[in-house]
Amino acid sequence: MFKCQHRHRPALCKRGGKGILVSTLKAKKTDPTSERNSRFEKKEDEMPPNTEKVMPKLGRLYEGLCKIPLIGEPLARSMNRNMGRMIFHMPGSGAKRLSSVAELKEYLLKTGEEMNFPFEVIEESVGPDSFEFYVNGCPYGFKRPDQAKACDAAMEMDRVLFALLGGELIVQEAAPEGVQKCRILLKLKK
Repeated sequence: MFKCQHRHRPALCKRGGKGILVSTLKAKKTDPTSERNSRFEKKEDEMPPNTEKVMPKLGRLYEGLCKIPLIGEPLARSMNRNMGRMIFHMPGSGAKRLSSVAELKEYLLKTGEEMNFPFEVIEESVGPDSFEFYVNGCPYGFKRPDQAKACDAAMEMDRVLFALLGGELIVQEAAPEGVQKCRILLKLKK
């Protein structure tokens, strides 16, 4: 965009718009050491800093999709399955097939800490093949019974991700069913 010497757009200038047109475009900084560019550098195995802001927005998206007759819920499920695959195969994710319940538990707690998710392992449930954990508050913001389809569709991402990691994720109780904490079983696939 160009402005007149009075700093108005020439077409809107009430002072006649005469004078020298000055370009207002500024050259972008390309200095790799600048603070702006360093904010966008992804560190190995680090989640984006705004995850807690994005998750409720995704929840509203899935909820809206699930209200579309015939195609909405399958579309939301498909999106989440693909997101689970993408997370597993993403360069730098460090995701690989795990061979023990201890490794599944470690992966769960590490990602929960990185994303500020309140995962709470039920220690008495830890066995050789499985363990249960609570999610204290839904990261997507699902609480009402009418959000059950969107909740289940969103969990497709976790089901696919943990299947690729060598586990099986089963939601036993979810917030839309009226409980305060979601209860989830994570089993090691043989």
